[in-house]
Amino acid sequence: MEILEKIFSKPGKVKFGNIHLLALLVNGLYRYHQDFVTTIIDNVLEYVVLGLEQNEFKYNQRRIAEVKYLGELYNYRMVDNPVIFDVLYRILTFGHGKHSMRALAIMLIQGTRWPANSW
Repeated sequence: MEILEKIFSKPGKVKFGNIHLLALLVNGLYRYHQDFVTTIIDNVLEYVVLGLEQNEFKYNQRRIAEVKYLGELYNYRMVDNPVIFDVLYRILTFGHGKHSMRALAIMLIQGTRWPANSW
């Protein structure tokens, strides 16, 4: 069970284009293993905060993958609005410059499903 928890909690290990499939699997697992899914979401939130606190350049891709994963979990109604707003607030208040703004922009784009060419 620990191996599965590790796999589902680290979206940075999955191809960026397949993160939505990981969220889809979590959505399917929720019906049968609610505690497991709660642990996964808690781990992802903890990794986002940890990444913001460390603010190391080599972990930026991982952090962006985690934020996209949260956005996809929100799309599948696995995470509520207050959780998303709390993460957005933390990204803004840590204030590490343009990197935090990029993560915020990706979260907003993935969470609301805007067309990619609207920029």
